[in-house]
Amino acid sequence: MVYAGDSKSPGGNPVRVRLSPRALTTLIQAALVTAAGAQQRSLTGTAVSATSGEPLPFSIVALLPGFAQRFTDQAGRFVFAGVPPGRYHLVVRQIGYYPVDTAIALGADSAAGLRIALRHLPVELPPVTVTAPQTCIAPGPPDSTTAPQLAAVFGQVIENARRLQLLNDSFPYEYRLQRRTWTVDRAGRDDLLRTDTLSQETQAGWRYQPGRLMQWRPGPAGREWFIRLPTLVDFADSVFVGIHCFWLAGRDSLGADTLIRLDFAPAASLRSTDVAGAAYLDPATYQLRYTIVRLTRPDREMPGVSSLVATSHFREVAPGIPLQDHVRAVTTLAPATGNGAVQRVEEQWLVRVSFRRPLVR
Repeated sequence: MVYAGDSKSPGGNPVRVRLSPRALTTLIQAALVTAAGAQQRSLTGTAVSATSGEPLPFSIVALLPGFAQRFTDQAGRFVFAGVPPGRYHLVVRQIGYYPVDTAIALGADSAAGLRIALRHLPVELPPVTVTAPQTCIAPGPPDSTTAPQLAAVFGQVIENARRLQLLNDSFPYEYRLQRRTWTVDRAGRDDLLRTDTLSQETQAGWRYQPGRLMQWRPGPAGREWFIRLPTLVDFADSVFVGIHCFWLAGRDSLGADTLIRLDFAPAASLRSTDVAGAAYLDPATYQLRYTIVRLTRPDREMPGVSSLVATSHFREVAPGIPLQDHVRAVTTLAPATGNGAVQRVEEQWLVRVSFRRPLVR
């Protein structure tokens, strides 16, 4: 018999209640859960620059184990709610800064406010710019012990990619592109083929796979033959990284800008059509500004095509988060007789981004 002191009869008098062993176990478990819930608390903090003390908005923060990564807000603040006492790893990342990975022991009475200071990442670039094409013999991520400068720049490209991937996962959005396609003949005359718009969603993913860069996909005029050029998030994809080599070309000029150039190319053993090219970073912020990619062995998948080169420009949609906003792809056709088209040009402009929930918090 168990005395249930808080059980009342309709008249307000205590009553005796017989509990089965199963019911007793349930009560004990409920008490334990309630006690554990009472000990949980929110872990809060702010990511700042170690040099200036200014907040670092949209830094990536993760609390491991158990709490997925997320962005800090515009004031660099972050919150992890419902954190029970225990030992954790707090990881904070921001483009252009050394990441912080610190161990935290939280007790029931631990102070929950943190100030995480990140140090700026300087990269000493090689004095000589590499311009000659190279052969990819040993694909995969750069080795930081043998090529620390290359590894540092490559790490910043990955950081750009991680930020965009987290944006895609955390703040799904739809984007609309304006597209214009035309041909150019031998005399340099343009012939407009079409002008239309494309709507895409972040969920409509098409992941990189070697040898599968072309697919029939829905378009404004029905099913169209699409070529999958690499996107920024591919640089954080182990499949893409594992089959490409990367080289630091140093500083290079693109238009009026002097940028950091990172070259990449597929493994020489890959016989199918793939992509090679370069990523261009801002030397002050390490944000991605441009990519230039070209198809390798285009004749394997696209008969009648000699080359395809695409230049993409990126802009911020949030602090330190780049999104592709303009693409110009030029396809050079195999030599033809007469005065037929020798090039096919397609341009895409980002005209709208619609987030499903507010990006700014």
